[in-house]
Amino acid sequence: MDSATRRLAAIRRTAIDMVLGGPTTAAELAADLGVTPTRISQLRTQGPGPERALLAPNATAGGSLTALVFQRREAERGYGAVLDSTREAVDKLARLAASMDLVVETRPVAMHDHLDLNRDNLLVLMGPRTSVLIAQAITADPAIKWRRDQEGRWHIVDIETGNEYFSDFDQVAPGADHSGGKCIAHIGRVRRPDGQGSFLYLGGAHAAGTAGAVQFVVDQIDTLWEQTRKSLWSAAVQTHIGPSGEVTSVKLLTPVYVHGKR
Repeated sequence: MDSATRRLAAIRRTAIDMVLGGPTTAAELAADLGVTPTRISQLRTQGPGPERALLAPNATAGGSLTALVFQRREAERGYGAVLDSTREAVDKLARLAASMDLVVETRPVAMHDHLDLNRDNLLVLMGPRTSVLIAQAITADPAIKWRRDQEGRWHIVDIETGNEYFSDFDQVAPGADHSGGKCIAHIGRVRRPDGQGSFLYLGGAHAAGTAGAVQFVVDQIDTLWEQTRKSLWSAAVQTHIGPSGEVTSVKLLTPVYVHGKR
């Protein structure tokens, strides 16, 4: 299937899913189109599924989405570096996106870089400690909030329950080994600063939390789409990191809160 055919199949599948998401049945749609219900079923399996909109709501097949990742400064060498765990997370997202006929374009950003969050099809893979602008932007989420304590550690608060969640990595000295332990992350679709759209936020208290947030979305994208569809939403997740620094498991700490249309 060439690129043009994939795009047409994706548009057709999205249109069918939209119609069948309402009161119209597959049999009624088949009658209107002059085809059989079996043919409708076949068409719904061709091209990327509607869950692609969880990543990039405004992208067509073959389109791209931009992933903002934190680039820290290497003190000894003086150049920017993206953590291996972040690179691996982006690679996982890129493979998922490719299966939906999308391309992920990675943009590393340093601590004080200017960020344009008012763009379509944007993924933000950075915690609030890495950017004042991001910390401000994610306050738009009504259910999941970040709180910074007097020691500069960032915690997640579930506004609905009052429960507060912490990262094990904040209990170790800066620069120490972060392998083994649990980290937290905030996931969801958050309103853009300009109010004209939203971005997908997958940000951890530390890089390990961000990696776990990505893993959760990759593993659960079908379920998340069924729960959230075209809405703003948010949740907190906890990632367990193994002794070699790998993500061994990720679980929800909160319900998936749905906030209304984006």
